[in-house]
Amino acid sequence: MGVSVHRTSFPTFPAPPEAWGLPRPSIFQRRKCRISSLAAQFSPYANPPESPGLAAAQLRCRVNSASTSSLTASSLENSMKPQKTTALVLESGSDSGGKTDGVSYSSFMKNPIIAGNDAFSVYYYISLRKITVGGKTVKIPYEYLSPDGGGAIVDSGSTFTYMSRSVFEPVMSEFVTQLKKYKRASDVEIDTGIGPCFDVSGGGKLELPELKLHFKGGAELVPPPENYFVFAGKTGAVCLAVVTDDGFGAAASSVGPSIILGNFQMQNFYVEYDLKNERFGFRKQTCK
Repeated sequence: MGVSVHRTSFPTFPAPPEAWGLPRPSIFQRRKCRISSLAAQFSPYANPPESPGLAAAQLRCRVNSASTSSLTASSLENSMKPQKTTALVLESGSDSGGKTDGVSYSSFMKNPIIAGNDAFSVYYYISLRKITVGGKTVKIPYEYLSPDGGGAIVDSGSTFTYMSRSVFEPVMSEFVTQLKKYKRASDVEIDTGIGPCFDVSGGGKLELPELKLHFKGGAELVPPPENYFVFAGKTGAVCLAVVTDDGFGAAASSVGPSIILGNFQMQNFYVEYDLKNERFGFRKQTCK
């Protein structure tokens, strides 16, 4: 299942990666998940998420001006600069136990007990069941979706979504298979540290596979293509905006989440952390 998109709707990933403070050549070093956002550095493995004391903390929207910036072939080179972002907006919600209109919910999962690392007890583990690309189910061993084998968390402090190598590689492979009509932009992958990247400079209609996250209970998160692809380089390439361990080294430690759902993928979504009812909710919403 492909999604037709307007080229002007895509954000731009600056090159080289140092423009965002990203380490080079790899985005993450040994699963410590250290990465720089446009404003400041964060480390989801070292710092707990927002205070769980909020009964129903609601992360309304992260507005990223890059998501609505105008981008054309002639302005591509001039737009290779870091984009400014607004702050996250947090508010406490009602304790009534009711559901917010239009929000899809899925239950939080029980946090794993990791010896010597209490931080895992405060992460928001979500009940991700499968990932589909272009309507095709990606073959991911279930153990990586379970907290005991890694699991998935949502973290508003992480920029791009992170996937461990065991999850990322089959996801990447499916995108590569479905985008085989485009030439791989290997030089852009080396320069930016993200990928896979594809040369789409030829113009014409741009179609990208639909990415869908399926949760327990039937909730489905379907981000628009501009939430998981970015323009990068100076030749008109699009790259998958999901990061993993060092792509050229040995697989890193298996301790920790296999998937971290980051805020770039949640742009223009209303996101709800309902701690009283132990559920995660979301809906598409234009953020201004």
